[in-house]
Amino acid sequence: MSRVSSDVRKTLNNVRDAATLLELQLPEERHLSYINKVTANLSSLVESVQDYANIESGRIILDEIPFNIVDEIKKLTKKYHAEARQKGIELRVHIAPSTIRNIVGDPQRFLQVFDELLSNAIKYTHEGSIRLSLETTELQKRKILVKCSIEDTGQGMPKEKLKKLFKLDLLANEQGDSIGLGIIITKKLVEIMGGKLRANSPSPISTKPSAPGMQFSFSLECYSDQPHDKNLDYSSIVSFREINVLVITSDRYQMQYMENFLNRRGILSDFFIYNKDSSEILTNKLIIDKSRYQMVVIATENSELSFAIAREIHRKDLTDYCLYVMADTHSQRGNYIKAKSLNMDYYFVAAGNDLSIYDTILTTHFPNLSYEDIAITELVRKDLRILIADHNELGQMLAQIIFKKIGYEVDIAPNASCLENQLAQKTYDLIFIDLMFPPDNGFETVEMLREKNFKIPIFAMTATLTRNNLKYISDCGMNGYLSKPLNPDNIKHILIKWFS
Repeated sequence: MSRVSSDVRKTLNNVRDAATLLELQLPEERHLSYINKVTANLSSLVESVQDYANIESGRIILDEIPFNIVDEIKKLTKKYHAEARQKGIELRVHIAPSTIRNIVGDPQRFLQVFDELLSNAIKYTHEGSIRLSLETTELQKRKILVKCSIEDTGQGMPKEKLKKLFKLDLLANEQGDSIGLGIIITKKLVEIMGGKLRANSPSPISTKPSAPGMQFSFSLECYSDQPHDKNLDYSSIVSFREINVLVITSDRYQMQYMENFLNRRGILSDFFIYNKDSSEILTNKLIIDKSRYQMVVIATENSELSFAIAREIHRKDLTDYCLYVMADTHSQRGNYIKAKSLNMDYYFVAAGNDLSIYDTILTTHFPNLSYEDIAITELVRKDLRILIADHNELGQMLAQIIFKKIGYEVDIAPNASCLENQLAQKTYDLIFIDLMFPPDNGFETVEMLREKNFKIPIFAMTATLTRNNLKYISDCGMNGYLSKPLNPDNIKHILIKWFS
């Protein structure tokens, strides 16, 4: 089915592209725009049929992603506000003040439901208003009930037709009635997400018998992604050296990455190597050292072991005394919610040795932390070999002074020939090249280096950053850019990102 629908979509796209091309060449032929409209509708129908087939065969797998439900609804309704104004109707969005905004679920499917219901409301409402309402009720163990409704003052629906609303009508009449696939998919998606879609007419906001309107409503159980209320206040901590972190791991490679990361920032760290016999030792340590650590990181070589550790710590009521972070080895459905239910503040799947998530956590929970007491050479290798490709003597001198102040001596290449000679004699870690670099320009020099298989990171330096320059910087194989005059903070950012 997916192969067939893919082939149909390709064919429809080809027809639409051909119609668009003809429309551009023959703008007076109005029927060409109709072809475009029809193919767009057919493409949408194919997508719906594919969705329906996937639902019926059980191939729909919902994501578990943390997202802000209010922000997503506001983004979606933005486009419908314009459509409503064009028709002279009012679209109101009511978010209950107590609504829990951060939830875990499938934002794409959630918005697909709202998209269908809002689209229908706009389509069948010709005067009056549409109201979208959202509220949440906290249940237990961080579960919440999300209640949603969309009401309109449109043409409504008689009771006989309401009874058949969620049934596929393959005998829809020739007057252009829809077979009702969109609303059926919407109902099934709500059910897959654990809710039930209800339809009523008249609508609670309708005041005219001639325009009874519709009300669609549903409730879903979701999981809250609100931060755990642990009453932790780290605002008095201003230096990395005041932070203590315990890393629980059974993976010595992960231990090495974490140790390097924490040491470079000056964070005090302890490492607990976990094995099947050390569970009681670990919990005893955490009981004794309740006030010692600001953060505990669980990072083992497999999910099962990490969750076993988290369950034991949670069972002993030890998770409220500091931040708990779980770094998993691979993504698996249900793990995010499982980690949150065990009072973990953060759960993420570690991507190799990328530890940037920890900087985000530190920034979030230690608002007064100062990076000024850490030299760049404590975060980045001290022996970085950096080459500045700039023909301007003043620019060369300025670069040397700025880099020396940061903690690095740099070499200078005034033209492409010198640059090649220096690369032949010495291995560099990083190149910064001026876009006006002779004999031609920096773009062509970098293209030449990439053709010769130089994989070294190269960053442009320019005082005129235009849209074309940005495109060329990317196209020729550069890794980024620095604006002139050079800013030490921007240089530090690049060095930390690439060599931390």
